[in-house]
Amino acid sequence: MNKKIVVLVLALAVWLSACTPDTQPATYPAPTAGEQTTDAYPRPTVELYVPAEPQTYPAPGDVPSPTPFTIPEPGANTGVVTGRVLDVDSGGALGNLEVYLGYKNYLTPEPGAPAGAAYTYEIQRNSSPHIFADGEGRFALGDVPPGEYILIVFTPNSISVAFEQNSDMELAVVVEAGKVLDLGDVPVTNPYAGTSR
Repeated sequence: MNKKIVVLVLALAVWLSACTPDTQPATYPAPTAGEQTTDAYPRPTVELYVPAEPQTYPAPGDVPSPTPFTIPEPGANTGVVTGRVLDVDSGGALGNLEVYLGYKNYLTPEPGAPAGAAYTYEIQRNSSPHIFADGEGRFALGDVPPGEYILIVFTPNSISVAFEQNSDMELAVVVEAGKVLDLGDVPVTNPYAGTSR
C-alpha cells in the first residue's frame, strides 16, 4: 500500500512540475517621455484604410449585371431552367440571391405518388442545381437532370419557395431532357423582408 502512495505522490509531483512555466514573464519597455498609454502593454501604431465613400456588401438589386445574360443550350440528357425572381409583395427584382432547384421527396412509399400526396423539400448545398441570380433577378440553370423540382431562393438565414403567379400553389418545375423551361417572372417572398441586411 505504501508503494502505491509513493508512486501516486511522485506522479502528482511530476504532473504539477510540468504545469509551471520555465520561462520568465515577458517585460515591455516603459513609455517614453510624452507617450501616453492606458494599457499595461504597448500597442503598435496602425494606419487604418478609410475609403472616400462608404462601402457596403451588395444587397439584392444593388449591383448591375457584370456580363450580358445568356441562356445555355440544353444537353441531350439534361435541361435548362430560366426565369426571373421577383419580390411577391413589391414586384421588384430579387437580384444577387442564390436560386436552387430543390428535390421533391414524397412521403408515400409508392413510386409515382398520387396528386396531393405529402412531400418534403431537399436541397444539397453543393450538388443540387443552383446559381446566383444576376442583379435583375434573372437566372439560368444549365445541365439540370430531368425530373420534378421546387424552385427555392436560399440565403444562409432563410429559404423562400416560389409560388405560381397569383396563387398559393408552389411552382411546379418539371425539367425535360433537351429542352429549355422558361418560368418567366417567379414571385417569392423576399428573404430579407423585415430584416436589416
